[in-house]
Order: sequence, then structure tokens, then C-alpha cells
Amino acid sequence: MPVIFDKSMRREDLAANEVITLLTITSSPPETLEAGFAEWRPRALSAAGMLAAILDERVAGTEVFEDAILFHKGEFLGAADIRGRVRTYLPFEVNPTDQRALDRLAELTASESSPVARAARLYRRAALEGPTADAYAMLWVAAECFSEHRSPSRKDIEEALKAGGLDPDGLPISIGRLIDLRGKIQHHGVESDDRLTLAFYEMEAVVRTLIRQEAEIEGGWWPAADNPAGFSAPFDAAVAAAQQDRETQWHKGDLPPVEIPTELRVPRRIANPHLDPRLEIDPRIGASAPLLAAWVLDAIEWIDPEMSLRIDFDRPPNAPSDLVSAANAERLWLSEEIRDPATLSKPEGFVSLVWELVRMVGVAYAQRIGIESRGNGVAAVEAMGAWLQYLRLVKHGEFPAEDLAIPTDTDLLSLGKLAGWAAAGDARALARVEDLKGDSRDLATSLLAVLAKIPLAAPVHLLDGASAER
Repeated sequence: MPVIFDKSMRREDLAANEVITLLTITSSPPETLEAGFAEWRPRALSAAGMLAAILDERVAGTEVFEDAILFHKGEFLGAADIRGRVRTYLPFEVNPTDQRALDRLAELTASESSPVARAARLYRRAALEGPTADAYAMLWVAAECFSEHRSPSRKDIEEALKAGGLDPDGLPISIGRLIDLRGKIQHHGVESDDRLTLAFYEMEAVVRTLIRQEAEIEGGWWPAADNPAGFSAPFDAAVAAAQQDRETQWHKGDLPPVEIPTELRVPRRIANPHLDPRLEIDPRIGASAPLLAAWVLDAIEWIDPEMSLRIDFDRPPNAPSDLVSAANAERLWLSEEIRDPATLSKPEGFVSLVWELVRMVGVAYAQRIGIESRGNGVAAVEAMGAWLQYLRLVKHGEFPAEDLAIPTDTDLLSLGKLAGWAAAGDARALARVEDLKGDSRDLATSLLAVLAKIPLAAPVHLLDGASAER
């Protein structure tokens, strides 16, 4: 992070025996060449459109190249690729949710005159154009395909996003500001705006959501490229910060050698998590299902994105009456008291649920990789759950470490919790491990060594201030 693109150009003969239209515009020197390209391209395309309107489209038909040939006082200065913007894409592999959306797409039948087909054509043209004023306006025309009004209202778009499993209030740019920018572009001729790039990608995501809803397709990537909202917290902030620090370097001759990039499994943000095929949720859980699913998937994305679990409603057979949660390699269970909506409406109830869910995913993962919850394995399983719990919610979350009660007992569960928190970086827990004696110390220190070797799926170094070399 951030992504680096190396571009080079070769000069070749192009469009032999074809009539080429060259567009000449006059401009004062820009502050940077990239700023000049952003200004020159729409001016040139406008000139081509005006010429075609007076004659016909044959004078400015298929685009065969797009270079800027620079002159000053009649003297040739050089030629450069006018495409200053290079689009990036989210580093996400196709997961089961994406595959389900693709399977549904294979079954879709839509006439070319249907709203979803018209919107898809417009969406594609806008996406290929990139974050320009024209493309932004085109996305709004695509959105209009689904509205009974002249243009979709703020309420229409917010309801569509909510149905897609997203919170409109959590978007980088509010729907109201998106509408305001549209008006400035379409009615006041605004061509450049500080918000345009981010607004384009956000509006693109809105249109994608509308298309999916009309086609009854669930799952798949929600956000467009370059949108930090596609990543799970707290990685969204790290991605946004990385994207703000962009620079361009021009090289004469060959490009310098670069290292092969390292794969990053950055946790993605999941829309409608209770519908994710990695989870099977007992329907009797009811209204609490989306919240339970969101945090279970968040924890899964951190430790093993391919992991799947079932969330049960009924208490496990032969479980002690005082048990409030349980987990094995395949299933999770929470007592009705913990998942009760009335309990979750209170801050302490919500925190208790999240705290327990993340631990349970760690416990399930430990058993999934072959650790049996018997003998000293009880401590090992508990250590894995406490380790993930601390990493996610304390070290890379908002749970205050000082609120944790460090175990003083030496039973297996206490030793596991102590070792897990110590391995995740809690100084008090580590000091307590060092004060242990005999078998308790041996077990706790051996668990520390094991946990140090467990790889996380999420690249937490991005959150620790580490930055890749450019």
C-alpha cells in the first residue's frame, strides 16, 4: 500500500489508411502536466462534439489514440499520454458471496429496453470514462432509469442503499451533497470540483446497488474501485490515508525495476451479512441475526476468510445450565439473554455481545485447526479466543485495555485467557504470566510461543503505522 503503477509508452504506426482528426486547443502552461490533462481532455472532446454536430459523426468517430502533442510558439516540445488518471481495483478475491451473485446473473433474463439493461449500458460507459464531470452526470441518468420521478430523490437513494445493507449516513459524501454536485455540473457547467473523484466512485456504487436490486442479485462487491468504504473498519481509514498520498514520477528511458507486490488480505465490508453464504443462521434468532452475523464475519475476515459457521438458537445438548455461550469447529451458540434485542439496546449489552462473539470465533478456529478442548487443550482453545478478542477489539478497536480484569487464578480457562491477552500485547497479562510458577508458568509460556506463530488473515501492520516502500 499504496498501489504503484508503472506506465511506459511505445511509438507505433496507427490507423494506417484511415482519416485522423487531430484536435488543437490553445492553453496557458498548467501548474502540473496532470492538471493540464484534466483540463484539456474535456475541451478537446467538446470541440469534437461541436464539429460532429455541424458536419456529422464521421469526422470524430471511433477513438484510436489519445495522446497530447505539445507545442510552444510553433515548436514541437514532445508527446505524452493524456490519461493522467489510472484506475485501481480493490484487492478482493471472488468469495462465496460473489460466486452466488454471479450464479444469479447467469439466470437473469432482461430485454434491452428494460430499466436494468439501460442502466447497465450507461453504467458501463460512465465507468470506462472515469471520474469526470460527464461520467458523473451519466451515472445520474443511469439512476433515473429506476425512478418514477425525473430524477431519484434523496429518499429514493437512501432507501435503496438501506435495502442493500448499507448505512447512507456512513458514506464519505452525503446523498444531499451528491445531488448538489449533480446540479452544479448539469446546470452550472462545473467541470472540476474537489469532491468530484470521491463523488463519482460513490455514485457509481449507488448505481451498482440499484442495478443489483432491480435484477434481484444479492452479494458481490458493493463499492466501486478507490472507495475505502469497501473495507472493514478499521482498515477503511488506513486505505483512505494511503490513497491520499499519491505522486507521479517521470522517467526518461526505461522504468526502474520494481519488486513483485505482496498479497494483502484486507478485510472487506460485508453488506447484508446475515445473507452471507459462509454463515448459516437459525431463523428463530430473528431480528438479532444481522448484528450477530456482522461481528462473526468481521472476526472471520481477520483470521480465516474461508471459514464458515452455523449460529444456533437452541442450547447445546448436555450443556451446563450456567453456560451463556459455546463454540466448536462448526457452530456457535449464545444464550437468549445475551442476544435479546432489549439487552442489545443497552451499551453494556451490546459490548458484551461483541466481546463474546469475537472470542467464540477464535475458539472455533482453534478447534477447526485440530486443537481438542480436553486437558491442556482447554487452555489452548481459550487462549486462541482471548488472543483474537484482544487483537480485534482492544489493540485495533475501541475497547479500553484498562477495563479488563486480569485473571489471578490458575485454572485452565484463566491461564488460557491470560496467555491470549499477553500474546496479543497486554503488558499486565504478560507480567502476570512471568510471575507464575511451576506447571502453570510452563503451560502459559508454551501457549505464548504457539500464538506467536499463528498468522492473521488481516494485515494488521497497516494499522500499526507501517508503510510499504515506494
